Amino acid sequence: MNPPGEEPCDTQFGSAEVHLKHPERELMHSPQIFSYAELPYGTYPDWFDTTYWNDQVKPHFALRGELSRSARNGVLVVRYLFNHPEALILLALLLVLGARLRLPWKPAANGTFWLVPLLLGFLIWGIYATVNTEERYVTIAYLTIILTLFSTLQLRQASPSIREPRTPNLSSIASAMILLLALLAVGESLRTVLEDRRQLSVFGYRYGWHSGKMEGVADALTEMGVRPGDTVACVGFVACLDDPYWARLAQVRVLTEIYDPDAPVEDFLATLPNRDQAIDVVRGQGAKLLVGDFDGDRVSDADPFFRNWHQLHDTSFYALPLNVER
Repeated sequence: MNPPGEEPCDTQFGSAEVHLKHPERELMHSPQIFSYAELPYGTYPDWFDTTYWNDQVKPHFALRGELSRSARNGVLVVRYLFNHPEALILLALLLVLGARLRLPWKPAANGTFWLVPLLLGFLIWGIYATVNTEERYVTIAYLTIILTLFSTLQLRQASPSIREPRTPNLSSIASAMILLLALLAVGESLRTVLEDRRQLSVFGYRYGWHSGKMEGVADALTEMGVRPGDTVACVGFVACLDDPYWARLAQVRVLTEIYDPDAPVEDFLATLPNRDQAIDVVRGQGAKLLVGDFDGDRVSDADPFFRNWHQLHDTSFYALPLNVER
């Protein structure tokens, strides 16, 4: 969450100078309740236009922070190379068998052609090294560098009087091994896609892009009288941030949020001392329903407060009617 007002927040913004021009409006401090009605666009306006909510965040260079980040990225680079040793091992093997690198900066035919992709790869890696070295960011840079090095390989020109029985077919062998490396990369990518697909099916995403759970939540909201364009409120990390697709399917706007980043929603609400006051604040914003994921089969009826919550079809999502007529 962005801090309300214009107070700098060192833990979230680091060394940046923070004087937010459009901070979220804090309706209540404990628990934190935020309103996004100032920019009522998108399903969840806080994510719809992050530049709007973070306007007037001015970063400042901090040597200590950069050194710490660079040291961490150095560890991540070593870890990345150890996790992807195949190409480096193949390159070293070809060099042992008699190939050599035709370095791009040496005067040779088309030598400088390879300089561009090589520098591009290092540039991409360097850019992300100042932020965060993650596999999804630097893989394209790694492939650009390693494939360029493979492209510059050439055979040593041996004297006719010298026999080199180790490398008579090195060119064919190298091409076959590089092709095999490429096929292994494709196969690994396919394996990852199929494994992700399997995991999605386990979680109820039958076609990869379809969630029966989210569809059930959206249908239940419609049955409760919610119409496209209506405003609702959410509570908890899952319903607000982690899995908010229900709001898109129901075509509603989440303009009010009860912020709860950690605790399960049921435990959070059960122990909230000023719970009724918090609910009245949300109701006063015009939200038709308050939606939360209780992460369980059924909400306990031991507390009379939870008897007013309605389970949204056969899901762990529940909704509390606020300003809806059924």
